[in-house]
Amino acid sequence: MVSKIKTASTFLPVKTLIFVIIVSIISTILFAHVYDVSVLAIWWTTLLDCIREGNFSEYQHVLATINLETNYPLFLNIVSSLWILPLYIILNIFHLESHLWLYILWIKVLLIISNLGIAKIMQLILKHNSVNRNKQISISLIFLLSPFVQFYSIGMGQIDSLGLLFAMLSFLSLQKESYPSFIIFSIISILLKPFVVFIIVPLIIYAWYKNRKISIISAIIIPCVYLLHNYLSDILINDYSRGSKFWSTFVFYPRLMQWTIFNIPVVIILIALVCIFFLVWGKFRTLTIYDVLLCQTILLVIFETLVRQHPQWFIYFAATSIMLIAFCNRSRIAYYIFLFLELIYCLCGIVYFDEGNIVTSYGEAGLVGKALTYNGFNAGEYLNSIIPNIATISIVLLAIISIVYIISVIILHRKYNSKIEDEKTHPLLTTILSFIPSLLISVFVVIGYII
Repeated sequence: MVSKIKTASTFLPVKTLIFVIIVSIISTILFAHVYDVSVLAIWWTTLLDCIREGNFSEYQHVLATINLETNYPLFLNIVSSLWILPLYIILNIFHLESHLWLYILWIKVLLIISNLGIAKIMQLILKHNSVNRNKQISISLIFLLSPFVQFYSIGMGQIDSLGLLFAMLSFLSLQKESYPSFIIFSIISILLKPFVVFIIVPLIIYAWYKNRKISIISAIIIPCVYLLHNYLSDILINDYSRGSKFWSTFVFYPRLMQWTIFNIPVVIILIALVCIFFLVWGKFRTLTIYDVLLCQTILLVIFETLVRQHPQWFIYFAATSIMLIAFCNRSRIAYYIFLFLELIYCLCGIVYFDEGNIVTSYGEAGLVGKALTYNGFNAGEYLNSIIPNIATISIVLLAIISIVYIISVIILHRKYNSKIEDEKTHPLLTTILSFIPSLLISVFVVIGYII
């Protein structure tokens, strides 16, 4: 009896967990780190330098001298600086503070821990909703081995999983009706990564039918704290939000305004309609976790399909859409459709990220870059030369397959019964299939150096 209880509380089977950690370590040192970690390592060490030298108010000006606009929240920079503080102190003692590569590896360790934490919270949410143990393991495994985690998060060093971790904690808190924790974790997640709004808003709507007082408080306090944070950032560091304004003006606005109705972005209209529908839907039936996950997934599909942003943001979609599979009667069918959807997301990532230049665009590029010489291979241009209009084709395919996936999980959920044992997938097969998209996209990285 004791052994059964011990097994049930285990995160993943030991061999599977070891495999995931080994793969994550390989991703950490092998794949390209083209954006966040190298830039953020400079931001965070610069922040610590300014604090150590007593010129905290000059932080923004110091960044300007090294041509790095900080478009990340000050809260993220401060909290993350605490993570690198021990390493920062050690390297300064031995006068090795200029070793950027060590900071990058250390930050990626945080990302590995964060992603493992997200997978564990996903299991706890599913367990709270009576999903059987086999499905819990399969869902967390699919997430951990997905290209969104292995390549875009750990490999490239994108920090989106930090905000997602606290968004999932707020999800779990709401499930357990721990409302103060729900508000606190929601605020932290928004301050770390504003994109979690697509996860938090459906949770606030869900809370409306569980505790309307908490829902109203959350809807007021979360945006107020976010705006107050930006205001205080500008006071503490002169014009700190300059980077954020740059980001919103030159990245979001033009893409949001591609399709408009009465000069209102279609994306905003669709997102508002989905939220309104979800709110009204709760009047006719008791909302479940499945409804919340479906709403989150639809919002993320709308945003990522029509705005076409960087592929690392797909990790939010992965966390919610993968969990939908747990509430399907024949989950294997939904899983195979999701695998194909992953491949399409990867294709869009290759085509759109830095105009297809997924190998390197900022700083160093991992051990592959150290061992081989990068020859300027642009995957997006190469694919476009083979298949004309590949960018349009990929985004249309993404929209179609996303709709197919959403329809499939709706149909497969209709006859779902948590007490019925679902068909079992062999753990080795699940592991291999889950890792295929990550493996394929990593091949593009290697090709980029040797072609």
